[in-house]
Amino acid sequence: MGASSAIAALLLRGAAWLALCALIAVLARRRSAGLRYALSNAALLALLALPFVRLCVPALEFTAPELALGAAQRVAGEQAASEPSPLVVARVPPPLVEGPAAMDAGRGLLFVWLAGALALLGLHLVRRLALARLVRRATPLAGAPWSAALVRATAAVGLRRPVRLVESETVSVPLALGWWRPVVMLPRAARAWDEAQLDSVLRHELVHLRRGDEAWHALAVLARALHWPDPLVWFAARRLVRDREHSCDECVLDSGVPASRYARHLLAVTSELAPRRTHRYGAPAMATATEVGERVRALLESRRSGPVPASARVGLALAAALVAVPLGALQARADELEALARVRALIALREVPLDEGARVELRDALGDDRRVEPRAVPLRVGGPRQGDLPETTPGKEAARVWIQHGSASIPALLAALDDARAAAREKASWALGCLNARSSAPGLCTLLARDESANVRRIAAWALGEMEARSARGALEEALTDREAGVRAQAAHALGDVRDARAVPALLTVLGDAEPAVRERVAHALGDIAVASSLPDLRVAREREHDAQVRDMLDWALRECEERP
Repeated sequence: MGASSAIAALLLRGAAWLALCALIAVLARRRSAGLRYALSNAALLALLALPFVRLCVPALEFTAPELALGAAQRVAGEQAASEPSPLVVARVPPPLVEGPAAMDAGRGLLFVWLAGALALLGLHLVRRLALARLVRRATPLAGAPWSAALVRATAAVGLRRPVRLVESETVSVPLALGWWRPVVMLPRAARAWDEAQLDSVLRHELVHLRRGDEAWHALAVLARALHWPDPLVWFAARRLVRDREHSCDECVLDSGVPASRYARHLLAVTSELAPRRTHRYGAPAMATATEVGERVRALLESRRSGPVPASARVGLALAAALVAVPLGALQARADELEALARVRALIALREVPLDEGARVELRDALGDDRRVEPRAVPLRVGGPRQGDLPETTPGKEAARVWIQHGSASIPALLAALDDARAAAREKASWALGCLNARSSAPGLCTLLARDESANVRRIAAWALGEMEARSARGALEEALTDREAGVRAQAAHALGDVRDARAVPALLTVLGDAEPAVRERVAHALGDIAVASSLPDLRVAREREHDAQVRDMLDWALRECEERP
């Protein structure tokens, strides 16, 4: 799958997950803010896990023969399958994507997504650096009143880590900062607060630190950056901030602060904000002017159920994973649709002259080995003799296009023999064999001897046999000892196609191969070459053979050798 397609699939899965989470949020709107915040965090974790699910979980596969094609296209495919010419295709509707144009559009969309994601992450980084600078320049609040208030508030909310208390004239709202070395930053106006208001503010900020809300905020920023084109992720991020503050308010009330008094303190803190932008640093803050009315109403009407226990939060995360994992595994459908679109675009290139953009697309598509449902492709899937390759992949259709354009394609296919992708080398070898390009024999011999992919070695052997390349006899004889039985069998078959009697001694040495499929192909090759010197070894092999299919092939080879002078 291309990068742009992967991003599109990620956004689609994310949108589906966020839509489900929005429905759950509606159903849970009358529950406690603590529970809603735990749900928002679980949804966030699952959203961030979606890109990694596909790497760890097998794709959910299912039969999709229709695959967005109408009945007319299927009829066209059936008609094309009945035509005698192996490479004639039915007229198809315009492709869903246009090869090179689609590639350029995909790169453009990828660039736009990447630019947006980097901009959002960069903005967050700038804000974090500004916060770090504020902390360095802040004035520590030392002395008995401040220390005593901090100790009381820390004990009230159950925070066990040491916290620094500082003030800054730059901020106008209390902030909770720091993952490893937590800090509560108060505005200069805090010096005028009474003891009760200071206690309420500190409890609120210390709850943020106890729960690690700043870390959750950073994860929310990352999720929003990855899914920024989706409006639902912006809605989810706003809901998470709202639930975070409401749940903090609930925790303050649970710690013993009366709701009416805390509401007055919240209004007092908000009244000091003036027109300043309190969220420009992107850290958990106590209040903003736009949301204070809603929070005060929630405080006065609060139906608290106590803090959400850790076990409940873990349970919510596991429940989110149970839904998100299969959702992430649905990559298969989006991938199949994109592969089908690419196949159809490649089919359209068969009947047009190839410009440089089309050649680039074809070279790239050679390595695309995603399977496409055969009934979804309106063309005859047969073709020239083709070894044992999958019939319907973008790579195979790219190879068909090169074949359709004849000998002019040979230089590009020769270059593809050095491609880093095994699938591209495999398809290029197949196409060269179909084109009977004997000039490619040295390159194919190199692949046969050295390539790390057994499929590539096997198809290289097949191609050498197709072009009856006698110069490749030595390489094919060496391949009779390949570690993979499929390669040994194909090399034996290719030697039979070459029909060089000098290969008989090498074939006779592997007539007793441990694999029946190899012995059967060796017998077939000896029958193709048909020299009388093979008869004694063939008779001995026939007496010892236990596999019925191999015995039948040995009988045929014996007849062929006996009939030749």
